[in-house]
Amino acid sequence: MTTSHARHAHARAMLCYADQPPSKLFLSPQKTSNTQFSFTSGRWRDKDSSVQSQAFQSILSVPNIRICSGPLTAADGLATLPSSTATWPRITLITPTLNRLSFLRDLIKNIQDQGYSNLEHIVVDGGSTDGTAEYVAQQGHITFIPGPDRNSHHAMNKGIAAATGEVVGFANTDDRLPPGALANVGAYFAMPQASDVLNGRCFLVPLENPQDSQSPAFELQHMSGERGLFDELMFGAPGFNSWFFRRSLLTRDDLMAGPGQTFDESLIIAADRAWLLRLFLTGHRPHRLMVPTYIYQLHSASATLDPAAQQADGILTEHRRLAIHLLPLARRQPPGHAHALSDWIAHESWQLLRRHLRSGRVAAAIDLLIRSIGQNPAFPLSLLRARRRRRRLAALAAALPESGSNVDSQAAAA
Repeated sequence: MTTSHARHAHARAMLCYADQPPSKLFLSPQKTSNTQFSFTSGRWRDKDSSVQSQAFQSILSVPNIRICSGPLTAADGLATLPSSTATWPRITLITPTLNRLSFLRDLIKNIQDQGYSNLEHIVVDGGSTDGTAEYVAQQGHITFIPGPDRNSHHAMNKGIAAATGEVVGFANTDDRLPPGALANVGAYFAMPQASDVLNGRCFLVPLENPQDSQSPAFELQHMSGERGLFDELMFGAPGFNSWFFRRSLLTRDDLMAGPGQTFDESLIIAADRAWLLRLFLTGHRPHRLMVPTYIYQLHSASATLDPAAQQADGILTEHRRLAIHLLPLARRQPPGHAHALSDWIAHESWQLLRRHLRSGRVAAAIDLLIRSIGQNPAFPLSLLRARRRRRRLAALAAALPESGSNVDSQAAAA
């Protein structure tokens, strides 16, 4: 996989279609969160709805994603400082890019339109030849880190090393922040008792076929409670860019993947998931911000939810690898964490084994089965538990109210 392809693959999380051109989505200046934005008309629909596209079915196979429709309102959030003595914390947004200038222009404008007064935007370039460096230099207010780099996770690590903000988030070139997102994030972190990490509401809208008014958009549902959150990080889609972190958390020794590496640069797609799992297994829990925080604009090059499954083998292989690596850490945590991780390993192994068989790779399938049973003699039982975990996660996501409020911790942990 080339650096360009790897960066593009990592940047995507889902695939879907919606009803507005991407350049028109969420680009108006917003000083507060009291604004409304629309997807398709109609009501919430459950996962049994008749959706004709294989792409939509691929999206809906993820347990913590459901179809949504507008208008959704980013209203009454934390758009003002919590006290007269508080100040807006400096927020650093990190954007890896490689030959994505046409998307980067719109992202830069979208971020400017946030109107956040204490912002640092770092663009980490992988060696673009499309005029990216010249365009960013003309902006004057953006920190530019030239390439080359090894992959997008290397670029993210470089951005963290250069960041000066108290709070750090990540924005892909072809995604958007909803109106007021940074104001809400900043106001929360200005609170004296704020957590070191938060996640907010996350939506999935299309880049392709934007005029199809019948096409749904989606919301990625974040879970609360120990079990619900852990299952989301394993079996669901974490929506990494809807998370924001104190910079000090990103550079803690016990959370680093290696020397100078917050994110494991040997993982092409799943290093951000691996880091969130390490965060969970070391006792950190996110505050749930109940306002729209991030919009993935998605297309057929999506990695994590690729309807054509072009990246599936690589994703499943990386998931197995990172989970096996985290098992020793999980065994030092409360009872059940290691079993849950073993269940996830079994699920990803089974999915990869099935792909081997469908592709005629019988020897690879047999080898994987032998290794899986050798690593976990209770492999069949783990598969059954994994299936129950996925069903429970889907039920929790479906039970969330239409407003996007999360279920309480006790319900999620049940």
